[in-house]
Amino acid sequence: MKLSARKVASVLLVTAVSHYTFAQNDTRTFFNHSVAFTVERSIKSGYKVNQDYSYVVTTHQVELERAVTRNSDEQVSLHFLVIPQYNTTDFHDWKFKENRSSWEAGINAGLKIRVYPGKDHQRVFLFASISSGPHYIDRAPVRQNNGFIFNNNFRFGFHFPIAGALGMEIKAGLRHMSNLGLFPPNHGLDNVMIGGNLNYAF
Repeated sequence: MKLSARKVASVLLVTAVSHYTFAQNDTRTFFNHSVAFTVERSIKSGYKVNQDYSYVVTTHQVELERAVTRNSDEQVSLHFLVIPQYNTTDFHDWKFKENRSSWEAGINAGLKIRVYPGKDHQRVFLFASISSGPHYIDRAPVRQNNGFIFNNNFRFGFHFPIAGALGMEIKAGLRHMSNLGLFPPNHGLDNVMIGGNLNYAF
């Protein structure tokens, strides 16, 4: 009876290990989609050397990622992004010298391209993404109207696995906020961003 139990345990262990190894190598069933929690921080306001405002933003995002192309033989794949977020901000400008705090909230949609350096390990890849979406901004520097606004983003970075389906991304990029001239003033708020996330792939 003991020998039989050991045999059953051995078979179960081998089956589990085999299934885990297969899942890691089969991108079509294991690595096409993901959910992530992302935190980013702006390291510069505007793209000029001397800017007449400071707008420091910390983002808190949930990134939902779904594969558009799922060919495991290709080294490039395309993914659809949905990114709800709540962000905190600190700002001042030429009119208000003291630092003020505020918040933003909204949702972005976009596309992400993954480039896999090797076919044998699809959990290591480079990526670039673009996204845009409607937001609400509570307070802003005098150059930009409060309220309805669009949040436009470009990111690039590197993804690597941590354990099993858990992974991490390190990213950087550009962020632009404006309202298409619907509500003046609309000079825009620009940021250089850095950040990262923890993600679960499935």
